[in-house]
Formats: sequence, C-alpha cells, structure tokens
Amino acid sequence: MNTLPDKLQGAGVGIRGLAMIIDTVAIVTGYFIYMGLFSLVATQRGRMTGIPVGIFLVLVALYFFFFEWKFGATIGKRMLGLSVVMEDGAPVTRNAAAIRTLMRVIDGQLIYLVAAIAVLASPGRQRLGDMVAKTFVISK
Repeated sequence: MNTLPDKLQGAGVGIRGLAMIIDTVAIVTGYFIYMGLFSLVATQRGRMTGIPVGIFLVLVALYFFFFEWKFGATIGKRMLGLSVVMEDGAPVTRNAAAIRTLMRVIDGQLIYLVAAIAVLASPGRQRLGDMVAKTFVISK
C-alpha cells in the first residue's frame, strides 16, 4: 500500500465526507438549474428521463474531473482546505483525475461507504480511486 511522503498529511474520512456533502449541494443546485433548462423536454412526474439524465451524469463526472485536474480540488475540497496530489506531492495529472473520477462508480457504492472503508483501512488514507490513480487527498 502507498504511504504519503513525510511532509504531507492525508485527509481523513470526516473532512472528506464533509467536502462530498458540499459538492453534493453544488451538484444538486446544478441539477435544478439544468432541469429548468430542460423544462420543455418531456419529463415524468417532475423527474428528468432519458437523454437529459445521461447528459447530466456526464456533467457530474466532468465536474469532478475538471476541478480536480485544473485546480487540484473540487469546490467542497477547496472550501475545506483539501487538495488532490500525486504520490510525490506534485499536482494531480489529467490521467489521474480521470481515473479518480471513473473509480467513483465503485467508491460511491452505498453512499460512499466503500470509499470510507478504504480510507480508514489504508495507511495513506486513500480511497480505491486514489490507490489506482496513485493520488492522495491532503490537508493543505
């Protein structure tokens, strides 16, 4: 298993969970704005269906990918002083950000319980996406 260089401190489950809650609020807000834009598209009982849902899911994935790649943190992470870095402390790469984003499909199971267990069990406080992408979420 990976461990952080001595100068870096891995972020724990609590603060990462809080960052995810903030990100979820941002995403849900975006959902309502997006849903309003598609108000003329056929909906079922006020819920988006079909292609608009697929587009929205792609936009959610792009949210995590773009913010972590370009800025090293999503809105939630940035607000709480967290950052995503490579194993050596370098800024996260495009490929690593893409891997982290794709791995959310697994890490996000059972309301991110899979990720929480991995963070608690790993010496570097890494979720599965971090382990595969060779990244850490650190407290600045």
